[in-house]
Amino acid sequence: MIDVQKHKYLLPSEILTNKLGHKVLWDFYFRYSKNSNCTIQIDCEKLEFIEGNMCALLLVITEKLRQENSIEFRLVHCKVPHLDLFQRNGLVSHLHEVPNSYDNRQSVVQAKLFDAEKDIDSFGDYIQYDVLGHRGLKDLTAEVKDWLRYGFEETFSNVSEHANTQLPIAACGQLYPQ
Repeated sequence: MIDVQKHKYLLPSEILTNKLGHKVLWDFYFRYSKNSNCTIQIDCEKLEFIEGNMCALLLVITEKLRQENSIEFRLVHCKVPHLDLFQRNGLVSHLHEVPNSYDNRQSVVQAKLFDAEKDIDSFGDYIQYDVLGHRGLKDLTAEVKDWLRYGFEETFSNVSEHANTQLPIAACGQLYPQ
């Protein structure tokens, strides 16, 4: 008999871009890194707030477990605001293989995975159009956008060069209108 609680991870009430937010997601990884060939339910029942860019870390962690341990994932008890965010930024499609919803708020930067060796051009397009072309950054000067694109692309190439991994690079985020 399968222990359902063993394969259910209850997210905390908030996941922020800080030390605790990163610890929560890495604790999730280490908890399930010894498992294989199973489905893990990511329970959002207590989740009140998650910063959109933390979906990139959740995405890369689930992808690592999927590739290395043949683990699949499902979101459960996902309340409307979070399910909406996860649908608009594409996280749901990575975890459930369902299409993304249209981002009617135009606030998310899509969750995407990039192969460090093969996707250099598509990552550059992603930065140019999805990130720097986002309505939240429309007031940036061309000079600042060029500088930011260079920084993102340099970081991307450094991951390929120094991380010594075959795992994809995950990217996503959220820009609030205000």
